[in-house]
Amino acid sequence: MENIERQVQLPPEAQGLNEYNRYYAFDGERVIATYVLSDGNDPRKGQRYWLAKRQDLPLVMDGGCGIVNVIYDPLAKRVDETFCNGVA
Repeated sequence: MENIERQVQLPPEAQGLNEYNRYYAFDGERVIATYVLSDGNDPRKGQRYWLAKRQDLPLVMDGGCGIVNVIYDPLAKRVDETFCNGVA
């Protein structure tokens, strides 16, 4: 988590990193992360979670930059992709 969060550059439309609850899971040789923007009343705002499997990640089909997706290559120690969800 630390390596990912040190490197990740959120899209310009996104909020700051600590505005998101951040969920991570391994998917084969990659780490997939889903960042979910917290509403102002969420006491868990800015929390981080390692999940047992990718299927446990939050699944949101739209949401724009309220949902940020990150793909990390732990072997290369680099963030390969960061993008916001689309908008329905």
